[in-house]
Amino acid sequence: MARAKKEVHIKNLEQEEAIIETLARAFAKIASRLDQPNHRFVKSFRKALMDTLIENDPRITAAELALRTGIDRRHASEYLRTGDISTWKKHNKLPLILEDLKKLSDRKYPDRMIPKKGKSSFTTICIKHANGSFTPNIILKELTRLGHTIPHGKTTVELVNWEYGSSDEQIAELQEQATHMDRLAKAVNLSQEGSDENAYVSSVASSKIPPLSLDKVEKDVKKTLEKASSQVENLLKKHEVEVPEGTFPEYGATVFKFDAT
Repeated sequence: MARAKKEVHIKNLEQEEAIIETLARAFAKIASRLDQPNHRFVKSFRKALMDTLIENDPRITAAELALRTGIDRRHASEYLRTGDISTWKKHNKLPLILEDLKKLSDRKYPDRMIPKKGKSSFTTICIKHANGSFTPNIILKELTRLGHTIPHGKTTVELVNWEYGSSDEQIAELQEQATHMDRLAKAVNLSQEGSDENAYVSSVASSKIPPLSLDKVEKDVKKTLEKASSQVENLLKKHEVEVPEGTFPEYGATVFKFDAT
């Protein structure tokens, strides 16, 4: 007689998925501002995840690391052995395309007006680096969105900027956001682990405020938080000593407000 097939019951699966999606969206809002392919963020996340597990358990094996992270065992083993994940990251094709467009322009089109099709054209450069992955039209649309090219009808592509990457202003803004997220994560972890009796995390919110009242509430909350932030700043300064910045581990509090958008 055949034995009845048992199904594994995964407790709170839907709730877990919703929570994970919320966390992912929070990070995605910051990562998307980089205007870079998502594999860079995913690569860094995987590395940070493995680093954290290795720090917590220096004797962890590749099999354990793969099981706990979902990362391929071969990659986990390679990282444990070498500390390098460059061999299994995807390569961003846009900088390579821009580099060749610049070389082509210098060599044949000093006015930066590159034919879209034909021999020695925008299309030939795209096919060289992304044949079968992305069409030349998709690449042109993205390069134009990033401010590198300007299409002139269906025949010509103007190359206007070949410096790829975030501006200094974007980097400064992203650094500030990353710092806030890092500090918030540290505060939440301390509070949840109970490892710091002085840890404090509080998030106060309401869904009962009429939209017409939000302008006044926004102003009042901002004033309150500015006052709290100033008080914490003054308190910290009272205990500072005359040493160079970065001498001791950073300590402090992050004050923030949010809305549902």
